[in-house]
Amino acid sequence: MHRSGTSATSGLFNMNGYDLGMSIMNANWSNPKGFYENFKINSFSNDLFQILHVNWHNTLGLNGQWWKDPKPDEIKKNLKELIESDYTKEGNLLFKDPRMCILLPLYNEVLVEMGFNVSFIITLRNPRAVARSLNRRDGFSYKKSIRIYMDYMIKAEQYTRGKKRCFVDYDSIITNPLQTILRLTNSLGIKIKITPEKEAQIIDFIELGLNHFEPDKLLTLDTENDEIQLFNIFKNAEFNDLNDNEGLQADNISRKFYKEYQKEQYSKISIITVVRQGSTDLKTTFRSISTSDYPDLEYIVIESDADPTTKEMCNHQTYLANVIFESGLSKKEAKELGMRMVSGKWVGFLDSGRSFISNHSLSDFISQLKQNDEQNICSIKFPTESGELRLFKTNKH
Repeated sequence: MHRSGTSATSGLFNMNGYDLGMSIMNANWSNPKGFYENFKINSFSNDLFQILHVNWHNTLGLNGQWWKDPKPDEIKKNLKELIESDYTKEGNLLFKDPRMCILLPLYNEVLVEMGFNVSFIITLRNPRAVARSLNRRDGFSYKKSIRIYMDYMIKAEQYTRGKKRCFVDYDSIITNPLQTILRLTNSLGIKIKITPEKEAQIIDFIELGLNHFEPDKLLTLDTENDEIQLFNIFKNAEFNDLNDNEGLQADNISRKFYKEYQKEQYSKISIITVVRQGSTDLKTTFRSISTSDYPDLEYIVIESDADPTTKEMCNHQTYLANVIFESGLSKKEAKELGMRMVSGKWVGFLDSGRSFISNHSLSDFISQLKQNDEQNICSIKFPTESGELRLFKTNKH
């Protein structure tokens, strides 16, 4: 799960000889110690999300067994080629990407086909600390962050059940990294040797200052909440696996979570922004889309003769469902192209620089729509910060 200590865990293994490949992601302000992540794997995961018409923070609308569709055959081939070209041919390989919680069935299938003996480490962190970290980095609401947390953690557990795996709490990594790496490797049957030099390197790598929000203090709040219960179930299995009773408890929480989501009957919404020369304040629109807490939102950007700065900005927006660069299109042609790509029940065009009134306004509006017999409505006007957004019903559902 994002913001849960996966970089710290990956860093510990990388320091002990595990290969992350040649294409290592650079550190930035949100992860000053480094991500310890392969950016080509990261890009592959984001590209796969685009193919599946979801993004990393809106995955609840994903088809239940998407990896069994015909499309993944070519995708699997591309992943194999990526691994073969970027990773060493010998030794232990290390794959770290929080998106794998959702995409694990395909990744695991490819790695097994390639002959690897795969082990899994599920990194835990108090969901309230995760939510605060996501709010600080991405501006997400608490509701949206917890929804992401639950979907990722439930699927990470379910997709690895019956496989060689181990749970580890971020607090353990922060407070005692040496003991943690030794207990992890012992639980997984992995042998490593930590020299005095490596021990000093590990201690220098892990800083208490990385644990910004003191999650242990937050555990006393609302311990009956499902996200806290799920965290505690996994925490009790730290350096081990779930027993039968813990597995049943996790299943009960999972069923409740997805049942409540299905009960809401969210209609998928596709938003299209056409970007041309002279488009202004695109960051405002990107920010509004990414922080919306509506759980099934697809975003498509059609680039027509935009300047290089705008193109660079679009390339870095990993929450976009799709970005299409097509020069020479009129605005009408760009809109028609966007309409051919959408997969939502509702579609609307949001001009560059416009934004939703709040991160929950779209959810509130759709809830009101359901109360007014959504089936008999073909188009609606949705208020934004500067005017209105008209949503049209498509024939996709």
